[in-house]
Amino acid sequence: MSNAIDMKAKINIDLKNYGRAAEELSKGDDNQIFRAVELIKENKLFALGIKLFSGNKKILNEINNSFGTFAFTLYA
Repeated sequence: MSNAIDMKAKINIDLKNYGRAAEELSKGDDNQIFRAVELIKENKLFALGIKLFSGNKKILNEINNSFGTFAFTLYA
């Protein structure tokens, strides 16, 4: 583990607490933020993603697009 953020995220992932892991990773560097976004998309934690990245338009767009695709598949 390279730092405390990675250690906390790994513990939360091992406990299947993906929301908390995404929160921890969102505080990190670009690579950790990328991993947070992937966790959010894989586990359909879109509301959390919107909350965590409300200040970052690029990431917010990516999360919103994934949410839109997910919602479309529910009603298609």
